[in-house]
Amino acid sequence: MARKPAAAPAAPPLFPPVSLTPEITGLVANLPVETLVRDRQAGYCAALNAANATGHAAAPFVVFMLTAIRDALAEAAADSAAPGCQKTAQKSSQKILALLRADPELTIAALGARLGLSGRAVKNHLANPKALDRLRRIGPDKGGRWEVRP
Repeated sequence: MARKPAAAPAAPPLFPPVSLTPEITGLVANLPVETLVRDRQAGYCAALNAANATGHAAAPFVVFMLTAIRDALAEAAADSAAPGCQKTAQKSSQKILALLRADPELTIAALGARLGLSGRAVKNHLANPKALDRLRRIGPDKGGRWEVRP
């Protein structure tokens, strides 16, 4: 009777398992990845080209992305630790609602441009008034309008 060859041992994981705290989970959940890449597009393309040039290793790309994510998380953590951060968020939400009362056809991109916020930040600020039924979108993203309730 022929014996089956022994199975090869499993490769160790590339990264050790990590348990994320709620604070870190919150930061990662709101990490604007598309903005992160867009703002670093030249480095992103260079990292992809470097990874392709090696033929088999994605290390340059992985290092680029992990560095960009680390920097974005550090910036987000510093912003959230800043005194008055909650008040600033409330003021931004109030400014957004005031703008929408004045011009209900504003888009998220236009709101972001007026307030110096990313589209994702505007969406985050809109989430609470929507949940409290103070804000409602009527119609499609293009061509629709906002209804702000007292």
